Order: sequence, then C-alpha cells, then structure tokens
Amino acid sequence: MMCHDARRYAVPAVLAILTLWAGAATAQWVTQTIPLEPGWNAVFLEVDPEPSATTTVVGALPVESIWAWNGRYSTVQYVQDPETLVPEQPDWLKWFPATSPHAFLIDLHILVGGRPYLVKLGGSNTAEWKVKGMPVIRPARWLSDSFNLTGFGLAGDNTITLSEYFAPSTAQSALNVHVLAPSGRWILVAQPSQEVLRRGRAYWVYNTGVSTYGGLLSVKVEDNALSYGRAVPERKVTLQNARSQPVTATFSILPSETPPTGDDVPLLAGGVALSYFRMDLASEKVEWVPLEGPTQFTVPAKGELTVRLAVRRADMAAYEPPSPEAAFLYQSILEITDGVGTRCQVPVSAQGVTGRTYVARNPKRADDLELLFADANAGLWQGYAAINKVSEPYGADPSLPMPTGMDFEFPLIVHVNNEGHARLLQQVAVLWKDGTRVPDAEDPEFTVLAEPGHFVLVTDESLLSQYKGSALRDGQQVGRRISSAAFSHKDPADLTGAFGESLACELTIPYNDPLNPFKHRYHPDHKMQRPFATIAADGSASEWFTVRRVITLEFSEEDPEGFAPAGWGDSVTGGIYRESLIGVHKEVIHVQGVFRLNRIMHEGRLNDE
Repeated sequence: MMCHDARRYAVPAVLAILTLWAGAATAQWVTQTIPLEPGWNAVFLEVDPEPSATTTVVGALPVESIWAWNGRYSTVQYVQDPETLVPEQPDWLKWFPATSPHAFLIDLHILVGGRPYLVKLGGSNTAEWKVKGMPVIRPARWLSDSFNLTGFGLAGDNTITLSEYFAPSTAQSALNVHVLAPSGRWILVAQPSQEVLRRGRAYWVYNTGVSTYGGLLSVKVEDNALSYGRAVPERKVTLQNARSQPVTATFSILPSETPPTGDDVPLLAGGVALSYFRMDLASEKVEWVPLEGPTQFTVPAKGELTVRLAVRRADMAAYEPPSPEAAFLYQSILEITDGVGTRCQVPVSAQGVTGRTYVARNPKRADDLELLFADANAGLWQGYAAINKVSEPYGADPSLPMPTGMDFEFPLIVHVNNEGHARLLQQVAVLWKDGTRVPDAEDPEFTVLAEPGHFVLVTDESLLSQYKGSALRDGQQVGRRISSAAFSHKDPADLTGAFGESLACELTIPYNDPLNPFKHRYHPDHKMQRPFATIAADGSASEWFTVRRVITLEFSEEDPEGFAPAGWGDSVTGGIYRESLIGVHKEVIHVQGVFRLNRIMHEGRLNDE
C-alpha cells in the first residue's frame, strides 16, 4: 500500500529519517590535572578517562588504593577517617595495585567522570595525576536526609564560597559540609562564608529532603554532548540560573587535545565551527551568527535560557584520513563560564561535509563491516523552486526575466548517488527492505545478521512490490511517495555539473506525450485527429509542438532569500533557479527564481542498486 503525499505547488515537508553510520565512540579531549598529597586525597574527576580501566588511568603513580562511594539509596554517615575503610564495606567500590594483598577484592574496574573518589597516594612526595578524557555533564544525584560525597564544576580561579554556592538551595542550607584535611581526617567546615570551593576536590555535603540542585549556573545538554551527526544540523544548550539576579554566561570554543591512541577513538579532523541563533525583536531580525570568540548570553534571575547552536560544516576544512578505513571527527570543547567561578565544559563533535562519508551496511558486526565511500552530498534532497521573474516575449529585451507580481512555487527533488552524480526526480517512494540473517560460522544453530534492514528509494514502479512500507499509518505499514507535479519525466533525469556548484539538464516533452500542454483531445483548438496534419522535422504537427525545458540550478554560498537556516551548505542548500522554455511560444521564455533543497535521507542508491 502506497501513501501518495505530493501536494501540487506546495513547499515540501522534510522527512526526519536518520542515516545509518558506523562511527566510533564520540569524544573530545581535555586533560585534568589533579594535585595529590601523600596520604588521602578527596578528588572530583571531571572527565571520562580514555582508556577507562583504573589500572591504566593510575599508570605509574604510587597509588595504594582508590575508593568510590557506592551509595545504595540508604542514609549514610560520612566517613570521618578514611583509614577506617575496609575492603569488605558494601558502600564502597575499591581498587588496589596488583601487588596489594587485597588485589583479589578489586571491584572498581573503571573510573567514570563526574564522580568523586578517595585516592591514597603512597610515598612522601606530592604528585600530579594527569587524566585525559572527555568532559562530562552529569546532574547531581542527592540522597535524601544523608551525607553525599560530591564535587562541583568550577573554574581554576574560582572565588565562590560554600555559603554562596548553596544559598539558593534549602536542601543544603544547613551547610553541614566536611572537607578532607591534610591530616587525612574529615573535618566540619566551621565558617562556610570563608571556605572557597576548590576545583577537582570532593566534599561530604548533608542533604535534607529531595533535591535536584545543580549549582548556581547549571547546564543541560541532550545526551550530555553536542554531537552533530550527518543528519543533525542543530542542538540546544539550556542554562538554569539559581541566583536572584541575572547572570552573564560566556560561551567559548576551545580546541580539543590530540585524541588518545585506540581502535575505537576517532582521529581529530579539526575544530567544529558553530553558529548561535539570534532573534532581535526590536529590529525583527532573525539570523544565525558565527560563534567566534567569547560570546555572552544573559540568563534571567531564577530562570533559564536555551541557546540554539548549529554546526557550520561548510566552514570546516577538508580532511583526509591516513587510511581509508580510519574513523575521524571534527572535535572541540564548548566552555561555559559565569565570570565568578562556575565552569562547565561540553564536548562538541561533528561529521564534516567535505571528504568521504562512511555509510555502514552492517553496523552490528565489525568483522562484517562494509564501508561505502560515499560522496559528501549523497542522499535524497527535497525542496522547492520559487519563480519570481519571467521574460516578456514582446518586451524590449525578450531574453531578460522581469519581476512577477507574486511567486510561483513548485516541489523540487534531487538525488545524489554515492559517486556524487545528481539526478532530477519527478517522483520517488521511500520503502523498507528487511535485513537478512545467516547461520553463524562458529555455531550454525544460531544466526547472525548478514545485512541489516534499511530504507530504499524506488523510482521504478515495477519494483515496488519487492519492498515494505517505511512507516506506520493506522497500524499498517505504508510507503512514502514524494513527487512533483511540475515535471512529467518518468525516469530520473541526469544532471550535469557538480552538486553544490551548478547543475543543468534538458527535459523534452514530445509532441505526442500525453502530458504535453498542446495535446488535449477535448480542447477545440487542439484538433489532434485532423487527417491532414503532418509531422515536421522539429516534432511539431499542426497545433502540436515538442516542448523543451532547459533547467539550471546555480548554488549560492549564502542563502539568496537571506534566512541562512541552520545547516546551510550541508543539510540545507539552494541558490538561483533558471529555466528556458522552448516550444511553448515562438520566442524562448526565460524564467528565474530561487530554490532550496533539504537533505532528507543519506541513502546514495536508487532502486537499491
């Protein structure tokens, strides 16, 4: 069952279909330096280490043990003296070096960012623990009516005191906070108004009742990272201000460090270029502004602000990996500060628009992975052309298009295959092909995925019965048909030139084509059955004429309509539409307008070929 969704002369809607991509773990890299004193240290890890194995993260440091509070959602008292910790305590996960007699009790196998740890350093010398990883954003999890071992997102030059930090929160207003003294014992902070919080340090904080307090300025990002996949042009960052007065948040883009070596770690292709959305109600100006240099945003008192950030892939330099199979990402760090000590670092990653895009056919099994080196523009593009100029055959210059009284819009569909060849479509159906499974070579009683199910784009109607619908409607699987009534060619028309620069094609409507505008058996002026009609060399026959349409799409670096939407030059593109109509009048009719295309799928194949 097919669902016809073509709407004549209407601006097409965008299909939200994500591409399959065999990407490695997303990560943007910073190094946290944690000073350690001989004996016990209460530290707050701000990054997810890579590799994350505790033994690897510790490295050659003379660490005797690491302890992580394993809160069981039951009331606990703070540990007054870490020396009283024993390996059998259920509320603690622990790690020991391989030479320790307690090594067989290890259950702290990996270290996780956004978590506090107790670290016991052996010897008599201080040390710097350098941990490279991805900065994390983890909301605070407060255990009710209990002490909580926690840390805070702070800048190195922080001046916020304990009483200032918890002033907006009633759950921690008692300021029953303990810090680890140089002697190795936890002591109560007697003067909270003079105790300046320290970055990378962990504290025991008593929490009363239910609390979700995340600090004076908290940051929320979906999936805790700004990850711009090939089908994602825009993400959001939400800031919440707990203060009773407005606060100025500063956004800065910082470079990522060199990624650690690892099979699952993408190479660094370069920095991520971002823009932020700005709307000026006074001037009625709406625009995307490049986020270059520190940029300030005002968060209202006791309120929140959502900042929309779009990736500018077209402005990121092309990158070629050292080997065709190497995964790579553009990577940066978004640092958000409030000027008085709060700091949050957000990992940012993006796939680029230039170079090759990796399309996975089997992302489930790495040993069966098939990679197609697809053109960066490969996929299905849907949009519209808006004609706003038409030439006047009897005007002073019959070849010069003149402004019209209103725009005339019609749908436009372009497909770019994996090799970068573009074709103009009249219609296409979005369907689904089920995956296939084969017996496992090691255990034939089980099957493994040979090819995953995937969307298919079908222009050959004889193939429709081979596939399933790609969406559910009223409980039934239905396909999605996209078409344009402005064109009549049945098969995809080849476009010469390069997508993103200039494309052109010529469409011919023969004199005897049922959709030829001159062929109308019921119109009195179209005497199709006249016995004396003769067919001329140019394809005309009496009142019948062959019509030729010469179409050119000239892409623009900037939006010709001035809107500059998110993803321009990547998932959204456009420019100037030109067409010459030959055969509808004794003079060639020239039309001109603008066009816009949105990439709605990254599938680079037609008819599953």
